[in-house]
Amino acid sequence: MKGLTINLSKTGASLTLGGRGASVNLSKRGTKTTLGLPGTGISYSAIQRNKLPIEVSTDEILNPPRETSWLLILLVVGLLVAIGFVIGLATR
Repeated sequence: MKGLTINLSKTGASLTLGGRGASVNLSKRGTKTTLGLPGTGISYSAIQRNKLPIEVSTDEILNPPRETSWLLILLVVGLLVAIGFVIGLATR
């Protein structure tokens, strides 16, 4: 399936969703989100490490805390503006 990669190694498995420009990698160590501008070498990655508490309540599993990375949001908005600018130049 395009946009889905399963990685297997001695230390475990991971799943990558996405492709050029944006991807999310899920593994037992955590989640890595990468956004970039293809062909420019400009990218941003955010890593959310898995925390393994000794006791986890059912409520914590069903309703995990939500964290917002303002830098990530700013990068996404900037990426969308840049794509819009390039499309605007291409249509002239």
